[in-house]
Amino acid sequence: MHPLGVVGIVALFLSLDAIIVWAMLRACGEALKQLARGHPPVEPEPGAVRKEFQSFKIGMLNLGYSIHVAVDASYLHLYPSLTARWIGMPPMSIPWEQITLKRRSRIMGTHVVIGKQHLYGPNWCMEMAGADRK
Repeated sequence: MHPLGVVGIVALFLSLDAIIVWAMLRACGEALKQLARGHPPVEPEPGAVRKEFQSFKIGMLNLGYSIHVAVDASYLHLYPSLTARWIGMPPMSIPWEQITLKRRSRIMGTHVVIGKQHLYGPNWCMEMAGADRK
């Protein structure tokens, strides 16, 4: 096969891959925006526990080390880092009453459901806010 033919085939597959990745990130970004629409950001209470660059999985999107978190008695506050903002994630504050605890795991973290959206996050978030009561 001629070298230009090989280059053309590689370019075609790279273009298709880029389109697929773009479409998946756009769909995940829309899911994050929809979740945030129902949970606008509010200022954390004084004394809230904060940690930066935490890992969350929302739906099928793994946001490893991309979320800054604040936890207080009323809310789980999620603030996107630069990489999470690139896919369209806005900040949000989710009331604990709207979070249903599903399962805890040392490996996967805590699995919760917010409306119809599945979220996995660090165990400390749920422990700090006393979400085990749910």
